[in-house]
Amino acid sequence: MMYAEDYQEAAYLMSSSEGECIKANLGRKSKIFKEFVEKGIVKDRFYRFSRALSGISGDKEEEIIESNDRVFLFDAVDSGLSVDSVVEIKSLFDLILEDFKDSGKNIYIVIAANEYELARNSECFDVNVGKYIRFKDYEEYRSFIIKSRQKKDKRIEKQIIWREKQKQKEIKKYLEIKEEQEKTMEELNKKKENGEYICWYEEDKIKNMTKEYLRTARFIKEKDVADIT
Repeated sequence: MMYAEDYQEAAYLMSSSEGECIKANLGRKSKIFKEFVEKGIVKDRFYRFSRALSGISGDKEEEIIESNDRVFLFDAVDSGLSVDSVVEIKSLFDLILEDFKDSGKNIYIVIAANEYELARNSECFDVNVGKYIRFKDYEEYRSFIIKSRQKKDKRIEKQIIWREKQKQKEIKKYLEIKEEQEKTMEELNKKKENGEYICWYEEDKIKNMTKEYLRTARFIKEKDVADIT
């Protein structure tokens, strides 16, 4: 989002490559890193706007951040960048740690890397096993990425199989409820036609069955039901 005073910067970002935009945005955000480390919040326009939306007046006492933990999250900052630019950005993170090492805060920088250069000589967290690893060279990094993708594909395959089984259960339950509802409705209609008394329990039963039928029907597609039946 850009404001009136940012038109020149907006024009630069619109005409820049993805990598150049990443570098420029990191440069912009570096101005507020200090405020975030010191206070735990950044009182920019987005912060004031969110307070206004929440009905919090500007002069109301602000929440005090008592935690000393400060977490920076960066997603794919090396996307579309040359090696020298990645090295430059990585040095920025080193500067952040150096600048705030005596701040009394626990600084955590979490970066999702696309390429080896960002992971070179760094502690990398393997989310599959919950351990830190360090790659000795590109070949080891490449092998790890390929194996991780294979693990991911297996997880997705298992999820698809599980979801298919769940769908079968949902359809079966839907059909059972539908059959029971139709049978009960038929019995009640016959009683009405014969002038028989229908107690509140029977009326209440069909209402509850209808609610359950409508609830299960929301997640069922007629095509899936046709495939099963």
